[in-house]
Amino acid sequence: MEGMQVLGLALILCMITTQAYAQYYSQTVPYESLPEKTTNLHFFFHDTLGGKNPSAVLVARPNITGGPSVAPFGSIFALDDPLTAGPELTSGVIGNAQGLYVSSGQDIPSLVAYFDFGFTSGEFNGSSISVFSRNPITNTERELAVVGGRGKFRLARGFAQLKTYFLNATNGDAIVEYNVDHEYDYLFKIVLIGDSGVGKSNILSRFTRNEFCLESKSTIGVEFATRTLQVEGKTVKAQIWDTAGQERYRAITSAYYRGAVGALLVYDITKRQTFDNVQRWLRELRDHADSNIVIMLAGNKSDLNHLRSVSAEDAQMLAEKECLSFLETSALEASNVEKAFQTILLDIYQIISKKALAAQEAASSTGLPQGTTINIGNFPSNINKKACCSN
Repeated sequence: MEGMQVLGLALILCMITTQAYAQYYSQTVPYESLPEKTTNLHFFFHDTLGGKNPSAVLVARPNITGGPSVAPFGSIFALDDPLTAGPELTSGVIGNAQGLYVSSGQDIPSLVAYFDFGFTSGEFNGSSISVFSRNPITNTERELAVVGGRGKFRLARGFAQLKTYFLNATNGDAIVEYNVDHEYDYLFKIVLIGDSGVGKSNILSRFTRNEFCLESKSTIGVEFATRTLQVEGKTVKAQIWDTAGQERYRAITSAYYRGAVGALLVYDITKRQTFDNVQRWLRELRDHADSNIVIMLAGNKSDLNHLRSVSAEDAQMLAEKECLSFLETSALEASNVEKAFQTILLDIYQIISKKALAAQEAASSTGLPQGTTINIGNFPSNINKKACCSN
């Protein structure tokens, strides 16, 4: 009888415990969203497969025969790669990347990678970001998805832009430059156009990196860089494309203009021919880009005013005739470069905002579920610079 009482008491305690256990995990806590922040990171990733102390090692190899590939299809590697502030290991280790990558391309070399980038110094010491994405390693530049993080990067989202800095094709050693953006509201593509030698590349480097190179060489093919900034309270990522001005690169025209919502048409104030060619560049731009692309005319090298061959008045008249905004800039002195891009980005944002608002109002008036399709094309702008075309 005494044993039955003990058993009964034990069952009662279990029932009480179970009820409390269930209640604990069924509580609903109100969610309070925290303000989002944008963080831009720049570092170099050193992946070493060769030598006595490799930082990436093969942990599984496929049971197939093939050519002498460093990473044949199906290979799995584990890594613990150092991250540095600059391209050299001596530039200072700021953390390490740990994870796995799988050789996933049968015909074209490609990886599927999971990396956790842990930072061990500076503001983000103890925090990390997680990347899980396809990595098309044969592309000089590519993009990986940021899917989370720890510490100051908890619940991070965004992407990492990769650029191969060094590659040893024999043993697979590589140094990769990472630019990580962890949040933005809009991505705007802006193209730089104009004759070779007018200073497009230095305008790009001045705006995106605040750098100027006196011995800048002509661009070969296409280059691009990015910068994230605030426009009317929104985080905007400006993707600036710079192309060669030489005729032999005109075959890339269609791909270069595709998706562009803004253009900076640059001429050299000391070379009249570059200004005379503006009309040709405008025709090409309007043939290949969206009809409502935002265009600014920029007279570069204003620091060489004593060598001027194009007056500001002539350029202003052309800009008004063609419905363009106009500024004179100096990449060397950093004069008006920031203002030029800020103006273009603001104009684009205002057009897109009004387009989105119009779409929402239309959806509300029809009683359909609200949704917004953003398309910069075929949307009238009331920006002052376009007043000449409003009739």
